[in-house]
Amino acid sequence: MQFYFILVSPQRPENIGAAARAMNTMGFDNMRLVNAGDFLGDRALELAHGSDHILKNAAIFESFEAAIADLDFVIGATARRRKGRQEYFSGEELPPLLASKKASIHNVGIVFGREDRGLLNEQINRCDALVALTMRAAYPSLNLAQAVMVFAYILSPFVLQPAKALPTPPATAEFLSLKKRIRTLFIDIGLDNNPNIFDRLLEKMAHLSQEDVHLLHSLCSRLEKILQSQNDAH
Repeated sequence: MQFYFILVSPQRPENIGAAARAMNTMGFDNMRLVNAGDFLGDRALELAHGSDHILKNAAIFESFEAAIADLDFVIGATARRRKGRQEYFSGEELPPLLASKKASIHNVGIVFGREDRGLLNEQINRCDALVALTMRAAYPSLNLAQAVMVFAYILSPFVLQPAKALPTPPATAEFLSLKKRIRTLFIDIGLDNNPNIFDRLLEKMAHLSQEDVHLLHSLCSRLEKILQSQNDAH
């Protein structure tokens, strides 16, 4: 399982550098930047403190969509609940959630929004799961680099103790392909005109284990055969 820390429109170079340091401390080195500023300037490099390689090797993207296009599972970090989304996970629930996916996912993205307003609603809606950290009510948000540090710590067993946390079978993109199959089936049976149903289903899909993913792939295969037979009959 590969993890990618994605910073969307970070405003302060210092936060980018500090985020790189946090990642490096916990064993992660894949950073992606969307609309980033001077991430290789003196202010960023000073806060990186020995983690310059993460900044220098960071993948740069012009859009959020491009930054997540090749990922199997996308996790959005948010400080507050958003309208239109009902499924949220705590930080403690994240490792077992990912572990249950076993080999059905390989590339996992953790997305952080800009410092002043977080992720936009349209970006939130592209995430497979949302994680809202439990915090004291009077202080409802973390500094960007602090948030990266918390998530890096939560996920560190996957890289620091891989034998305990990672699945042994070769990883695939079964979860991502399942989402595509279900989307196609929704179109084929005429439910694509009700996006609320599909969006709610996607939220629920975040809970699926690898065994659940296999079961739904089998169900999709049966439904596809039935739809194909009906089309051939006409």
